[in-house]
Amino acid sequence: MKRLFPIFAAAMIFASCASSSLNKVFVTNLKRVSLLPPDAISKEIDSYQLFNGSFGEKSISALLYLTADKSGIQIVMLNDFGIEMGTISYDGESAEMDAPMLENAKPEYILLDLQNAYADAEKLQAHYKKHGLTFTQEKTSDAILRKIKNGDDEIEEITISNDGANVRIVNKLRGYEYNLEEESDE
Repeated sequence: MKRLFPIFAAAMIFASCASSSLNKVFVTNLKRVSLLPPDAISKEIDSYQLFNGSFGEKSISALLYLTADKSGIQIVMLNDFGIEMGTISYDGESAEMDAPMLENAKPEYILLDLQNAYADAEKLQAHYKKHGLTFTQEKTSDAILRKIKNGDDEIEEITISNDGANVRIVNKLRGYEYNLEEESDE
């Protein structure tokens, strides 16, 4: 991550801000899904998360400060020195992103992934059904496994540790994956 700091520092100089009035997310190449309202989050989140992601040949590591509650979702990305590298926010009416290292991403895609991991399973199941997709959740002795499918084709798999401290999101259709590991206060 230290080798990425000069890139992020230079990118911050040329920072751009993206705002939207909630575009739908293409979950498949043809099916679009809207974001759920903020109150779909099953429990409040207020924690630091270690983010490690790979998007094709590009890898990103950062410390995130993630808050999610009935009023919305806020993400602050920090570098090794605790300096803000970007933000993503969602209040139910709009999504905003100021994150130069994610310049080609739309905030709704990131927010939907987080909702897939942290929203109430019954709300997700009804939401995806409304859009012609299937959402399932299975509990094992080790983790909670969530899947989003289009017919028999698996689009995304989310694995959540039983204590909720570790989340792995693998989007098989788009070819990316990332891990969120909650940092303890100790």
